[in-house]
Amino acid sequence: MNNVRDTTMRTLKIVAPLGLGIYVVLYLLANVACFSATTKTEVEESSITVAALFFGNVFGSVAERALSILITLSKPKFVIPSFVIRPSSCFNHRAREEIPLLFRNKFCASNWPTGKSPLPGLIIHLILSVSATLEP
Repeated sequence: MNNVRDTTMRTLKIVAPLGLGIYVVLYLLANVACFSATTKTEVEESSITVAALFFGNVFGSVAERALSILITLSKPKFVIPSFVIRPSSCFNHRAREEIPLLFRNKFCASNWPTGKSPLPGLIIHLILSVSATLEP
């Protein structure tokens, strides 16, 4: 094993700047392509995203509509974990640490019924979210 050297740092010193450089070049090229296919007035007067406008100008109206639909469908995968799962998990962990809450700590600290997810925290978060949404 003495002849095997630890080359992790040497590899990182080469690969990290190279990867960052490639990323910057590709990002700049994507921006140049986007703004060469659209005009400033189109972007200002458009009611859709710049990416959908770019796809419409380059590939046609069907691609523009498809990209708009794909962007819309991708939103819940970011919203659900950040606004539903995390607060309920925090609620569950606070109950486990015996911080006084609105409801019984033993109920809130449990992972009932699956043993994997904080369902009581999700239910309480749902009640609070619906009441805040429906509040006049």
